[in-house]
Amino acid sequence: MKKPVSRTAPGLLAEMAALRPDHEFIVDGGARFSYGSFQRTVGEYARGLYALGLRRGGRLAILMDNRHEWLTAYFAAMRLGAEAVALSTWSTGAELAYQLDHAEVEFLVAEENLRGRASAPLSPISARRRRTISAVWRT
Repeated sequence: MKKPVSRTAPGLLAEMAALRPDHEFIVDGGARFSYGSFQRTVGEYARGLYALGLRRGGRLAILMDNRHEWLTAYFAAMRLGAEAVALSTWSTGAELAYQLDHAEVEFLVAEENLRGRASAPLSPISARRRRTISAVWRT
């Protein structure tokens, strides 16, 4: 197999999707993704985030347990040139408020069961950065 040349995760995924599109990449419970299918899923999610206003240099916070949707959001943010801010599902509301404000997060992706904890801290975020959008993965 040809050695990958990309220096970024999205670039490496694109290379692997081109070289081995049907090779298994992620297994998460009953969900299975090949390099090619995950590349398409990331592309769809990135287009959705772009339509919502996430751009290069923007910040997307991710509040999810370890699951394939976390990786999808992370790769989609990187594909757009945005920064992904990983939040701990163990954080309290006060800790999340600090993290979201300190990181100047514009967008938040949260698991449905964590949405209440994630939405409460959004009020301290300054008005100039109030474009926060909460996208929810149904579990």
